[in-house]
Parts: sequence; C-alpha cells; structure tokens
Amino acid sequence: MLHPLIIYRYKQAIRGKLLPKKKYAAIHNAAKANLPEACRYLGAGYLTGSFGGGIFSIESAHYWLKKATDLGDVPAWYWRARLALITQNIESESLNFVPGLPKISIGDIPAGLDAAIKFCKYGQDLGDDAAKHLRLRLLYMRAGENTDYAITILHEAANNNQSWAMIELAERCLQDDERAAYSKGRARNSTMYWLSRAAPQTENQNGKYHLLMAKAMEQGIFPKSSTNFRQHLKCAAEAQIPEAWFRYGVFLLKADRDGLNAEAWLRKAADAGYSDAAATLGDWITMGCPDISDEIGISWYMKAITMGHVGTMLHISRMIMIGKYSKIEIHEAKAWLREIINSGKYEPYVEEAKLIMLTMENKNLSRSR
Repeated sequence: MLHPLIIYRYKQAIRGKLLPKKKYAAIHNAAKANLPEACRYLGAGYLTGSFGGGIFSIESAHYWLKKATDLGDVPAWYWRARLALITQNIESESLNFVPGLPKISIGDIPAGLDAAIKFCKYGQDLGDDAAKHLRLRLLYMRAGENTDYAITILHEAANNNQSWAMIELAERCLQDDERAAYSKGRARNSTMYWLSRAAPQTENQNGKYHLLMAKAMEQGIFPKSSTNFRQHLKCAAEAQIPEAWFRYGVFLLKADRDGLNAEAWLRKAADAGYSDAAATLGDWITMGCPDISDEIGISWYMKAITMGHVGTMLHISRMIMIGKYSKIEIHEAKAWLREIINSGKYEPYVEEAKLIMLTMENKNLSRSR
C-alpha cells in the first residue's frame, strides 16, 4: 500500500506547488512506489525532456511508460505510441540514460508506425480518446494521402471532431476532390463547411488553416476583405509555411506597395526552395525597381531556373531573343528550351518553347564569348 505522504507529495508536485527539483523527486518517489500515473508522468517527462534537468532519455521513458501500462495505466498507451514514433528515428543509444534503472537497448524498444498504431489501439479499446485520435492520424499516414482509404479515415477523424482532418478535407475540396465533400454536398461547398467547423479549434494555432482560408477567399468561397485576407496570410506566414511566405510577400508587394517587407518574405520563400518567389523577385527588381541593378534581378531569375521554374526559362529566353540580358549565353537559353520541349513534363509550354527556339535559329543568334 502506498504511503500517504508519497501520494500527498505527488499531488502537490503535479499541481505545481513544489520547486522543480522537489517536484521531480516527489514524482520519482511515487513512480518507484508503483503509482501508475506517476510512472506515466515520469516516462512522459523523460520523453519530452521536461524532467530531470531537461534530460531526454528514450530508454528511461520506455522503462517508466512500460511500467505504467503494466500497472494498468490507460493513458500511458498514448505515450508509448509517441515513444515508438520517436524511437524509429534514433539510430544509436541515447546518451542520457538515468542511472539506477535496468540497462535497456534501443533495439529492444518497440519502434515505428506499426508499433505506435498497435499501442494506440490498446489505449482506444480501453476508452482513451487521445490514443483513438492519434491512431486515426497514424492510419492516415500509413494509408497514403490520396487513397480512398485515407479519405475514409479523414471523414472518420472529422466525425470525431478532429480539426486536422477537417483541414485536410478542406484542402482536398479546394482541389475539387469530391471524395472529401461533406455528406452529399459538392467539393466547393464543402470547403466552407470544413473550414467553418475547424475554425473554433484552430484560430491562430494552425498555419495551414489560415492558408486555406486565404485560398478560399481568392476563389470566392468566402467573402474577401483586404483586412481578413491579410490577417490569414500573415498568420500562415508566421507559422513557417513557405507557400504562405510567397503569397504574403506578393500581397505586400501588390496591395500595400510595401517593397521592403515584401522582399524579406519573398527572399525567405526563395531560400526555402519556392521557385515562384525567386521568379517574382526577378520580375520586381528588373521591372519595378529602376534604382536597383538588373544584375540583382537576373540573379534571382537564374535561381528560379535552377529550381526548375519554366515560366522564367521562357521569359529569359524571350529577353535574349530580343537582345537583352547579353551576359547570359545563348546556349544556356537553348538548353532550357530543349529541356521544356523534351522532358515531357511541361506540355502547356512546349509550343512556345519551340517557337522561341525556331526564332533564335532563324535569326542566327549565336553569340559566343
């Protein structure tokens, strides 16, 4: 039987009434005395690095979480699932194993998606909602995003009031995927339904939600006001989404004429590999900034091209054809045009690429330096 003082100190600890070192000691003592929820609390702490002076220890987390489930603690199955997901990305022994526990090898700890799903199923069968919701998300990951089974899982998760699933369904509705539509509705109308349902749970916490709201406003699904549109783009950009960096940068450039802030967001998107942002910087600097050297704009164009931006390949080729951008070799432009023509990936642009190539050859543009 647990000593009453151990239980009392444990309850003080989890209520935040003890200093960090005393809090850890109280929880640790309760776990050693086989209090199931204390074992879970301690294991989760080692998994997140929130106890023991910030120690992150896979082995110690496994020891205490397994002990918690062995003692009948239901919520610990959710944490064991999270541990399995983290362990699959650990290639070697973690360095912070806590002395005093049996030595455990990482190879002996259940790891990977299947193990995590299994642990979630145990928790779900015992009535734990957190395990149930995580299991749906993991099943979705395993199913593959565009399969019918994945869409079925999204609908099940949405019916369980999971905002992440509503947001995923809204994104598919924006792409006219009728499988994502609500009940017997159509995809376009269902976009508003899913985003409206997700809104109370997300607000400023989910960048993807805000990006989809901005896109829905652009498509006329939601009423568009400049203030709301800006706010959604800003929230999405601040959530570190490269596409949102690009869209917010373009908005600042066109709607606000705020070139300085626009350039910062566009640079950020371009540096993250978003080719449209690099192309936009090239356009803005070469065509809208007479006080900035064209060389800087051209360097952004070239960056967009290295990222495979077909529109920029065609634009620069046209400029070379009429005698501009003389520092770019003609053979470079021809190589881009051949890539567009021969790759089979850029069908809408092939005819224009052929026309530019033919014009170049007819004019015998063969500069060599």
